[in-house]
Amino acid sequence: MRRGIFAHAAAPLAVAFVVLAASALFLVPLGQGRLGSVAWVPHVATATPGTTLTPGASPSELPASVSVASSPAGDSASIAIGPAALSIGVGWDGIDYRATGSCSSCLVPDVSVASGNGYVVEVTSSLIREWTTAGVQVFNESLDTFADTGATDHLIEPEVVYDTLSQRWFISIMDASSGAIYYGGSLTSDPSHAGSDYWNFQHFPAPKGGMTFDQPRLAVDGDEVVIVANLWSGPTTPVGFEVMAANESQLVTGAAPQTCTTPTEGSRTDASYVPASVMSLSNTTYLVSDNAGNTTGLNLRTLSGTPATCTLSAAIPLLGTSTPTPPNATQPGTSDLIRTLGNISSATWRNGTLWVAAANGCVPTGDSAPRSCLHLWEIDTTDDSFTQDFNWSRGSGYYDFDPAVTTDPAGDLIVVFAESSAAHAEYPSLYVATQAVTDPTDTLEAPILLRAGTGPDSPTSSLCTAAPAVCPFSLWFGAAADPLTPSGVWVAGEYMASDSTTDFWNTWINKVASAVGSTWIAGSVSPPTAQVVIDGSSTALVAGLFNVTVLAGTHTVQASLAGYLTYSTTLTVGAGQGVQLAISLVPGPTAPTTGRGLFAPVPLWELLAMAAAFVAVIGAVVVLLRRRKAPPRSWRDESVSAGTAGLASAIASALDKRAAEHRDPSRDERREERERWRERGGVP
Repeated sequence: MRRGIFAHAAAPLAVAFVVLAASALFLVPLGQGRLGSVAWVPHVATATPGTTLTPGASPSELPASVSVASSPAGDSASIAIGPAALSIGVGWDGIDYRATGSCSSCLVPDVSVASGNGYVVEVTSSLIREWTTAGVQVFNESLDTFADTGATDHLIEPEVVYDTLSQRWFISIMDASSGAIYYGGSLTSDPSHAGSDYWNFQHFPAPKGGMTFDQPRLAVDGDEVVIVANLWSGPTTPVGFEVMAANESQLVTGAAPQTCTTPTEGSRTDASYVPASVMSLSNTTYLVSDNAGNTTGLNLRTLSGTPATCTLSAAIPLLGTSTPTPPNATQPGTSDLIRTLGNISSATWRNGTLWVAAANGCVPTGDSAPRSCLHLWEIDTTDDSFTQDFNWSRGSGYYDFDPAVTTDPAGDLIVVFAESSAAHAEYPSLYVATQAVTDPTDTLEAPILLRAGTGPDSPTSSLCTAAPAVCPFSLWFGAAADPLTPSGVWVAGEYMASDSTTDFWNTWINKVASAVGSTWIAGSVSPPTAQVVIDGSSTALVAGLFNVTVLAGTHTVQASLAGYLTYSTTLTVGAGQGVQLAISLVPGPTAPTTGRGLFAPVPLWELLAMAAAFVAVIGAVVVLLRRRKAPPRSWRDESVSAGTAGLASAIASALDKRAAEHRDPSRDERREERERWRERGGVP
């Protein structure tokens, strides 16, 4: 029997539906995961508020706040406002002097702290120690062994930084024996190992011409490891500063990095520069100096360019309030004073805002004598202007000093500092305070006691300078954001225990968090030249990496690049969480941003209509090509008319002509005989 139309059209029908199914993959709305891949993992804070972890002791609860006597507003110094918008997490005793083996060059700790990848790292003079974020110690080593400098070298004034984008650790150390500055980068995200398989250490040699380095400070921007050190000619003559930079990516891959070093710069009135920690994407490092104290305002510089051709800008003077040298702090039970210094001790930069901290002399509200107060500056680096410039004191009779600052992604300022007072019977203790983004300017909230001192800073008479005796104290404290908890910050500083005559210093580490909720969206995009847009705003990229502070809620992320399919997704991020994205664009035509284009979504009814038309056309052509009964000869000999019918007839005529050329006469006769039998009702 003859095959029907659908029998002839079975093959083209199958082909049609396969083609349509494949096409549907490209008609799906863009950004649903097919056209660009993404992985994201929320990170949730796990710290337990209000607890401490002290080796050899049960967890104990710290005071949640410290009351502050109310005073009328004054021009000399701000008084704390309250209550504090900080929550206190886990804390524990860090390195102490005894652990250094009574190192003769380690009379002060010079505390630095960093956090990343689930670890907390503290460095002090002579030692490096590491814990998990739960307070479990996992590593302890002398710095000379850690950096492989030699057992007889005295390594002091260290700093440590964790870079969130590269997920690597960096450290700088002053070698008091050779005069060189050692610096290193970890080869993995795990800092709890020593040796060349885990760290790449290099060094900048001691300066020539009889000069020496002093107080090297460390920062890491988008492509450079930056070290800024004071320069001295002899033991008592400061002559300026020097800036040194090394290629970050080369350092963390084990190579000898490209470096650049600025010529000797400045003078005594343009020295003591501190590089700001870089908390958001930037290839520029800001350097700030208070002109060695006893002046008005600050000097601001920038370091930019590549590690091979770094450029140090000229000093930009920022006029502000005066920065007089602070008086040394009093303490109970002794006439010995505590050295407070007066130069800038900390600076941090995030998203166009630079915070700077120092100890200055001021008269607190209600007081009649100058004390050591915190001096805080907020600078808008888009136009190099002060947003805030104020002194802060706990109140009459208190001495506050050694501030270290950082910010969380929401922009909340966190300040850790030391306090001492003979009038209030307070030994050198460790405090933390905040200025939330919702707080009034020129204020800090009520400080929170992290670790109370139990003895004076009075190690031995030989360590305290005479007439009157002034005892050494840490040059700086540490404060570092926790990348796993957006509002979390780790702080570390010095306090004094009761046995300070033999244990010259003690340190304390604590996690704190702002109560003002914020979160972040960070990650990478490939190719790295793509544009990333979050909530309609273009995002800065450094080597394809991005990090944006956002409020908790729903956010859209898009990535696009010519020659690639546009990626788009919507994320809902809760307070206290962060999202890490890994976006990989797929090659293909760029999706249109407006209107209906080639790859725009198509309604279902249009798909069905196109499928029906496609199948009908294919079926008609196949039937015409497969027909067994030839049309009348006269029709085949006519000229082919225009249009679809004419085209089909022309194809059929050509096939019949070719078949006639190869026709078997006997076969034609048999076919005619079968036709006659059918007409008579027979069966062939």
